[in-house]
Amino acid sequence: MLEFNIQPRDGGWFTFPENINSCEIYQPLDYPSEIIEGKDVCWIKVCGCDLSFSDEMHGIHIVFESGIIAEETALAIVTSIGNHVAAITEQPMVIYQS
Repeated sequence: MLEFNIQPRDGGWFTFPENINSCEIYQPLDYPSEIIEGKDVCWIKVCGCDLSFSDEMHGIHIVFESGIIAEETALAIVTSIGNHVAAITEQPMVIYQS
């Protein structure tokens, strides 16, 4: 299981627009993905893996819950997600692997 955190580079919290579904925000820009419906929190499927998202202290916690994926590919997916979040919120981000 791989885990990552995306946080605003300048600290604080991400400020999401109200008119966007939070799961849409978490879809990577560079990889096909689909939102997994029926979960308590946001989940998406990308590259054969199920990813869960939760708000944590000053950021977004991402867990690769299922599937087999190279760590480098997982980091590339998370970077793409982070770039999507940064573009929508206009807040630069940093990524940490848990």
